[in-house]
Amino acid sequence: MEKRYNFTTVEKQMQELWEREGIYRFNKNGAGEIYSIDTPPPTVSGDLHIGHLFSYTQAEMIARFRRMQGYNVFYPFGFDDNGLPTERLVEREEKTRAHTIPRSEFINKCQSITEKYKHEFKAFWQSLGFSADWETEYQTISPEVRKISQELFLELVKLGKAYTKESPVLWCTECQTSIA
Repeated sequence: MEKRYNFTTVEKQMQELWEREGIYRFNKNGAGEIYSIDTPPPTVSGDLHIGHLFSYTQAEMIARFRRMQGYNVFYPFGFDDNGLPTERLVEREEKTRAHTIPRSEFINKCQSITEKYKHEFKAFWQSLGFSADWETEYQTISPEVRKISQELFLELVKLGKAYTKESPVLWCTECQTSIA
């Protein structure tokens, strides 16, 4: 045993052990009642900041607490790379505007640029020891997630829960769109 605790060595060893042993992998047939954590994925819009950490610390504490209580915790993690913040990031980095190029080309640019940031984001969460199941990682720009989103939206329309209405909105004069 070392005389002084070296966190850089020990944390790396622990993270490698957790990954190798699949400590945080979800097993739908595992022991315990399933406890699912669904958090909005962080927006891939550029550099990380303290808000990213603050937003997910609570979910992380709940995941660990529920595991200690014997629950089978389903804690997927993903990245929101399909929205206005992503569009603005791509427009800044590519020095272009979304409406000036074909949609498919712009989507490809979004995927390429967000891939770079996604790796930085994922490395950040993993360096903190977040206990998400990285095998269930998803991206909101993926065809599968877009299809699910579209199907659910159409269901909301059918149920009368989605509708058109005129009302005041926050409007970005630069990008000429409403802001969510």
